[in-house]
Amino acid sequence: MGKEKPRLILLRSDVAGADTVTPVSEHLHHIFDVIDVSSNASLIEHLKQARPEDLVGLVQSTAGTDGSLALESIGEGVIAVNALGHRQWASKHFEQLDQSLQQRALDECGLAAAQFSSELPEGNIETTTRRSTQFTMNDHHWAMTLAPLRFGGAVGILWDTTEKENLQRRLDLINSAGSELMQIDSKAIVDLHVTERLKLLETRIIKSVQELLDFDNFEVRLLNQETNQLELVIAINITPLKVGEVIYAQNEGNGISGYVASTGESYICPNVQEDPLYREGLDSAKSSLTVPLKLLDTVIGVFNAESYTPGAFNETDRQMAEMFGRHIASAMHMLDLLLVERFTTNEKTAERVLGQLKAPFSELQSHAEILSDLSIKSKKAKEAIAGIVKAASLMKQRLETSEKGPRTVLDAEEELQRLEIDPEIQNKRILIADDEPAIRKAVCKVLEQRGCQVTVCGDGNETLKALDLASREDVFFDLVISDIKMPDCSGYDVFQATHQLCAETPVILMTGFGYDPDHSIVRASQEGLQGFLFKPFNRTQLLEAVTRALTESESGNAT
Repeated sequence: MGKEKPRLILLRSDVAGADTVTPVSEHLHHIFDVIDVSSNASLIEHLKQARPEDLVGLVQSTAGTDGSLALESIGEGVIAVNALGHRQWASKHFEQLDQSLQQRALDECGLAAAQFSSELPEGNIETTTRRSTQFTMNDHHWAMTLAPLRFGGAVGILWDTTEKENLQRRLDLINSAGSELMQIDSKAIVDLHVTERLKLLETRIIKSVQELLDFDNFEVRLLNQETNQLELVIAINITPLKVGEVIYAQNEGNGISGYVASTGESYICPNVQEDPLYREGLDSAKSSLTVPLKLLDTVIGVFNAESYTPGAFNETDRQMAEMFGRHIASAMHMLDLLLVERFTTNEKTAERVLGQLKAPFSELQSHAEILSDLSIKSKKAKEAIAGIVKAASLMKQRLETSEKGPRTVLDAEEELQRLEIDPEIQNKRILIADDEPAIRKAVCKVLEQRGCQVTVCGDGNETLKALDLASREDVFFDLVISDIKMPDCSGYDVFQATHQLCAETPVILMTGFGYDPDHSIVRASQEGLQGFLFKPFNRTQLLEAVTRALTESESGNAT
């Protein structure tokens, strides 16, 4: 059984012309499923009912001709040969092709004619299967569709498939790059802190977008399901929003990204100046392409590319971006799952271990207190017992502190007694922002003991007000330390506000067990974040991070 023929619509100028065919144009019917139409209305009806992928093309002929006009409109050229492989007829388009290409097409047609001749039973071409062949010549990919002629020989139609082949090659490369994004081994990233893990994925995404999609200016935003905000994760040459500005997944008033996230539909903007949806991103942008990042059928973010050239993006770019966007969405989701898993595992492990140690520690302390009440004459024995009592008390205190996990600073209370003024950070004005009272209190005490002037804020709004007040009074903070997630503000918002008011002020972000649900650390790291602390941290880690940030800041200002 022969393969289903591709469909070709043949528009003739009048009904009479439909019966005016010659042996050459007649063979269209042996290669295609030809649909003869004689009016625009009939043509429109056929186009409505046909799937685009089923149609080879639309050609127009004129009544009273030999039908060769139709053949002139198909492919890159048409050639007919007799049973001996000699050229009988060729379209004008074919005659204009390179001589070497013409000869190659003639050879392919002659070979097909010989094969058809050996297979044709009494010239019945209806039982003969069409053939196709492909070859590369002159840096182009070519394909030929070949069919037998009723009285012997063959007719061949030549197609330039270079664009199609290049498109397929790009699709294959994008799928390969997407598979690489998905190769996130939990064992490989276990020793990487949050910034390194996200940086690893970010590097892969940027490389693929620049090399495969050929986009130089783009951003990735992920949708916060709780707030419905599109939060920036990766930005290359795209200007971040100002402090206080947000983009919601809504189809009105939130730019093209908000529209795409809300509708789940891609959007090509050929001219940003004429598009009311566009919201400024790239300085002097002329056009943009925005596609949703989908995980199955759920939108989890958007990918937005912009260009300095009007009309820079086409349907092929959209198709490529959508395909790679699915890989980005899957990779981001997988990495988030790994981070959440590690965060949850660390918390549960800490709770389980500390729960098991709690009873032995209490028992040890109880026995130590009994020993201390005994009348023992030996001075060394009394000192030893006193040491056991002290150690047991300290162990219990640290156990209770550790049990609070990321909501406390380890060893802060006992170390405060030994802290002295540090000339290197003395009198430095430091702002601390955290919605956990224990964290604020512990960090504040440690830094004040070292001689710092500390301002404490319990939420995001309070923090932004403190930064603004310091700016208006022209007395800037020397350092800002902020939690990455507070009820009304993210660590990235604090970082961005700090740098907009005073670019020289260093910022340290804090997070529990390396958890960064809003990707604040990786976003801020792209823009010069000075440091980060993973709760629970101890006094030494805190002071080292503070000293390093202040020292690097002074060194940078000096240069």
